[in-house]
Amino acid sequence: MRKWIEWVLKVTFLTLAILTIMVGGTDWIDLNTLMPPHSANLEKLGQDFQEKWDEDVELLIQENQKILETVGQVKVINRSEKVKPWSKYLIAPFTEISGQKNLLEIIIITWEDGAIFAAVFEYTVYNPLTNELLWETTRTVYIRGSEEEFESLHETNMSNTNQ
Repeated sequence: MRKWIEWVLKVTFLTLAILTIMVGGTDWIDLNTLMPPHSANLEKLGQDFQEKWDEDVELLIQENQKILETVGQVKVINRSEKVKPWSKYLIAPFTEISGQKNLLEIIIITWEDGAIFAAVFEYTVYNPLTNELLWETTRTVYIRGSEEEFESLHETNMSNTNQ
């Protein structure tokens, strides 16, 4: 009888936990990625920054999955005054893989031109024991505006100066 009561209590507790998550207790985790959600402390531009970074990293991982599976530690270096207020709320969209030794270093630089705001992410994977560089790439992510808008803006400015 006692084992049956313990079993009923366990099932009841598990059911209540699942219902709590389903009814709105998911503020602490994104059920699609099993990662913490983007912080509500981020202003709109900060939220856009995180979302665009996440989207770009999905592509980056697809293109470079083999080397990124060797990453055991992620280090983010922010070189942007614009990002500084958000830095404690931003989540680097990479998973550190237990048992892997390589370090992924991410340097963030941002720039603005009129209504356009973009971030340059420099990704470097290296072995921290030997300092051997294993892989690197740099990507520009448009947070507000687009590459086409940027080029159009500068084509217009160039044609105005040539007149």
